[in-house]
Amino acid sequence: MVTSSIICLNTTKFAAKHSVLQQVYQDVLSPGIESVLRARSFENLSNQDSRLANSQVKSLIQNFDHEEIRHLFGYGSGVVAQEGYSSQTAQIDLMIITDDTRKFQKLNFERHPSHYSSLKYFGSDILQAIQNFGAGIYFNPFITMSSSDGSKQNVKYGIVSTKRALEDLCEWSTMYVAGRLQKPVQHLKIDELLLKANQFNLSSAFNVGLLLMSSQKKTEKVALSDLYRSIASISYMGDPRMIIGGENPNKVQNIVTRQQSKFRKLYNPFFQNNIKRGIIDECNDQEVRIRLDEAARSEMIYYLPKQFRQRLLNQYIDKRFDSSSNHSLETDSIEFQQSLETISRDENLEEALKMAIQATVAIPAFKQTMKGLLTAGLFKSARYAWEKKLKSWKRR
Repeated sequence: MVTSSIICLNTTKFAAKHSVLQQVYQDVLSPGIESVLRARSFENLSNQDSRLANSQVKSLIQNFDHEEIRHLFGYGSGVVAQEGYSSQTAQIDLMIITDDTRKFQKLNFERHPSHYSSLKYFGSDILQAIQNFGAGIYFNPFITMSSSDGSKQNVKYGIVSTKRALEDLCEWSTMYVAGRLQKPVQHLKIDELLLKANQFNLSSAFNVGLLLMSSQKKTEKVALSDLYRSIASISYMGDPRMIIGGENPNKVQNIVTRQQSKFRKLYNPFFQNNIKRGIIDECNDQEVRIRLDEAARSEMIYYLPKQFRQRLLNQYIDKRFDSSSNHSLETDSIEFQQSLETISRDENLEEALKMAIQATVAIPAFKQTMKGLLTAGLFKSARYAWEKKLKSWKRR
């Protein structure tokens, strides 16, 4: 059984017993986004350094109203190399984070009316309502833009509010932004608060990756590439595109194959932290040994993002409470302690985690797919779906 010193219900004392990194995250935890603005500075964010970002990709942001962009990152095969894809011909995927999506959309529409589907004729209120639907991201795909050297680039860009992005990074509300940032990206315009929130997102993804790899054994020797695949696969679980074949079935493998050094850099702070704690032993350059006992699993579950942790707990709550009661556990409740102890001993933890991930990803991803029919227009949506399907068939 997990000792009471590990399942400490006083969160301040709990953090004080454990790593420096977890202490830093304390202000981001139980209250979630409500207190992220009070989060203390992270000692080192060099793992998210993007000074080597592709200059051609970086120049594309000049097409947007720079003043209204809080944070901007590029992701996908056109930005970070993936096996089986040519970065010269791949679409450039961008995510624009802005404090005021309504204002940004208005200014962006005035500058680039051709980027928008026929929804533009229905006014800003309709655009904003559609913006807020699903994961809160408004995508404009198949856009041709010029970079600083005059070359043309095929671009897809999404627009999301700072609040929705922070909520996702801190609580895993949809894992739409958080999932993309769990893999190597290029940060093209940087906001320190977003990077701090993403550092917590990365820590959470690393912990879940460890739990998925070793939930049934106290000690597990694994290849680093398998651990990276475990992390990279999180945001694809439950994605309808993976289920119906609209996405490359080898997507995760292709990402990890070409990006192992980037994954190592991105997750190095959490590697080092867990090595110091005795949870990870480095066997060699290719393998590590994971040592997860009930106490370590309990701590990792305790520090999961707020909304995601509740989804995981719900699977155990339903066994002891009437599912119609909408019972929610606070971290200072006896039920929370009991559930944490139950989960840490559960031999089916891996399956429970996967179900919680699917519950997080599936509905927002489906809604975003449906929303794409409106924001892109039927022709662009059909073209996008067809090209995805062709890529999926070619790489089977």
